[in-house]
Amino acid sequence: MLRFDGHTKPVRCVAFAPDGSGLASGGDDRTVRVWDRATAACLRVFTGHAGPVWAVAFHPDGTDLASGGVEPPGETEPVHYWHLADDKDDSLPARLWGWADRVRHIRPTLAWWDGTDGDLIHCLRYVRGGRGLLTASRHANAAAAGYAPSRVRCLEVGDDAPAGKSWLDHRANVRAAAVSADAETVAVASRQYVRCGRLDADRVPPAYPAKGDVWSLALSPDGHRLAGCWQDRVTVWDAGGTEVREYAGHDAAVRAVAYHPGGSAVASAGLDGRVMVWDPDTGTALARYDWGLGPVHALAFAPDGLTLAVAGDGGLILVDFD
Repeated sequence: MLRFDGHTKPVRCVAFAPDGSGLASGGDDRTVRVWDRATAACLRVFTGHAGPVWAVAFHPDGTDLASGGVEPPGETEPVHYWHLADDKDDSLPARLWGWADRVRHIRPTLAWWDGTDGDLIHCLRYVRGGRGLLTASRHANAAAAGYAPSRVRCLEVGDDAPAGKSWLDHRANVRAAAVSADAETVAVASRQYVRCGRLDADRVPPAYPAKGDVWSLALSPDGHRLAGCWQDRVTVWDAGGTEVREYAGHDAAVRAVAYHPGGSAVASAGLDGRVMVWDPDTGTALARYDWGLGPVHALAFAPDGLTLAVAGDGGLILVDFD
């Protein structure tokens, strides 16, 4: 086990660089940190966020990093875009929304709500070979307010970015999203329903029914299966929306799921602090871990599948996977 020391509050998100040599994390201390995978050395610290950071995503070319999280009322640029090649120790972020050289088209799919407590971007995923950035967001105080207005949208990036419509334009109340390895298939969860389809599809794909509100999604490497967590359970569906397996083993709500890059396992974790590894075909529990991190908020497998990053209230660790 390798511990990454630096965050001073719970870690909410983690993502590996495309080449697997490093990883990025964000958390309640309002920082985005970039780490060396082999040594756990902190390479960069970005401090431009005004609230907790809930989502990070590397551009497919590995040179840039997007981050999002909770922003205060009136903040119009909740996505930050960082230049990893910048040689400054602590550079201010270039805002994705206003960077005319990279952003040619921004297509909002649902209007912003008139909230007073700020907005929460909880998912960022690059799509279309890095030409688009998929974002999922909701009202930061939705649970306390008793409702969950939210939206998913695609920020089109680059000179040749397509501006066509997507079935995602009609999605609301999105709590989780996942993108396939080729960045062309997208799955989103809206409360107790999950939909999965090609990003450029004209028709809204059929809904997969779940037995509770889905908090996290992960697509298998081949895109033929989808894992999602709800309450203390994990469900795997096939490409047609048929339930394949349901896993039970957690003692509290599951908040994160991740597919192994080889498709041989699904990892899950949540508020019980336990990380479980499942066989996606049989539903057999392959391993159970508890490293004393407290509630776990995010999981990510390295691209080579050899290690698993675990982020939670107790910090960020990297563990061997075999």
